[in-house]
Amino acid sequence: MTVRTLYDTLSALIPPTLSIPGDNDGLAVCPDASREVRRVLCVLDVTEAAVAYALQGGFDTILSHHPLLYRPAPSLTQAEPLGRKLIRLLAGGISVMSFHTRADAVAGGTNDRLAALVGLTEVTPICGEGEASLVRGGRLPRPLSLAEFAALVKQCLHVPPAPPPMLRAVDSGRMIARVAVCGGTGRDFVKEARAWGADLYLAGELGYHTLLDEVGFGMSLMEAGHDCTEAHMAAYFAERVRGLAPDAEVCCWQQPSILQL
Repeated sequence: MTVRTLYDTLSALIPPTLSIPGDNDGLAVCPDASREVRRVLCVLDVTEAAVAYALQGGFDTILSHHPLLYRPAPSLTQAEPLGRKLIRLLAGGISVMSFHTRADAVAGGTNDRLAALVGLTEVTPICGEGEASLVRGGRLPRPLSLAEFAALVKQCLHVPPAPPPMLRAVDSGRMIARVAVCGGTGRDFVKEARAWGADLYLAGELGYHTLLDEVGFGMSLMEAGHDCTEAHMAAYFAERVRGLAPDAEVCCWQQPSILQL
């Protein structure tokens, strides 16, 4: 299977029509679209460490959740981190493809997996833009207090223990039975989660003021970390590639993109 065939086949399963406007995912780097895919590295982010690992390991393809070119490259020189990565990738003949918000929205993708990880049942899409529905809602097997749900999230998402405290929350004071989830940045969907009737809305990032503003509206909020709510996507992509290209060697890059000290 060639790089182009792998990308096109994955795009048929995770269509770009599900991406929110402005999401610059897709085939970002492709020195040779006709190259046979032999070794694929699946990652959350295309960090410099991941690029170095791919070069040392002889990988021909990197498949990431977050787009490498989410923001324009200011220059294509060694002086800029993004330019440096692009130069090394092109020189090494490594292609990079990314599936971001379309993988968040697709059935079985980021947010369905996140809902399953925290044990939700009766999971349903809540809201999104266009064809994409990014937020999922579901029920816990039994109502939990905020402290009980926090302990569950820390265990299921492998949230680093305190210090520092890696979960931030506001507590409505009521028991939690209906939960809405959104991996990564979820601040744009707080009102939709509340309108759906969530007792708690769990997202990777919400922001201090979003948390503060929700106090008094009757819904608890919890921020679990952008990476913690999406780190499982490397395994998701690895599963897809193994099914499409069984002869290729597929590995997951598990190193954290940002250290928690």
